[in-house]
Amino acid sequence: MSLAELLLAASLFGVFLTGVFLLFGRGNQALKRMDEAGGMQAEMLRVKLLLRRDFIPTDLGAVTIQKSNPTSDARDQITCLAMSDWSEEGNFSGPNNAPQWNRRVAYLSTSEKVGQLERVVLEPEPPALLPRPLTSWLPLAQDQIVVANVLSKNLKEFEANIDLARQELQFQVSFVHKDGPRINGSFHFSPLNTRSRL
Repeated sequence: MSLAELLLAASLFGVFLTGVFLLFGRGNQALKRMDEAGGMQAEMLRVKLLLRRDFIPTDLGAVTIQKSNPTSDARDQITCLAMSDWSEEGNFSGPNNAPQWNRRVAYLSTSEKVGQLERVVLEPEPPALLPRPLTSWLPLAQDQIVVANVLSKNLKEFEANIDLARQELQFQVSFVHKDGPRINGSFHFSPLNTRSRL
């Protein structure tokens, strides 16, 4: 084998290896993006289930929404009254057996370009006897934090609206990874607690 043939074989092998590494790199990036999208889809499903669990048992009159700055991405704050245990007899009072709203749930979003969505459960003192809007979504000094979770660190948008004609809450949620895909969710729930017990 001559030197020219050896150099040609080496250069062809180098081109082949470069192609393999480029293909491997692109495949690795695609796999990473799929993994990121799968993680955000799992976050979206968790947010949907928690919103459903928190807002269906409440009363529409007990929901407070603080809208975000209209010039930026939608990053609303929403809170509602809730109960710790619907099966506990002591959580109902009065002649109508009305709920004592002994918890409030808040969904809070931070304002960074890619922010966080947090869920905070508080126990106010004293419990609310009427399902009324809260004057503020911020915790009060006497509130005790029961649960505080970060639901996502990939938040792009979190928008909440009340449709009074349909008696429902509407949520638009969007997660985005800094270098990858965007996941959108649209959820509609009708609070069902218009009577004393579910």
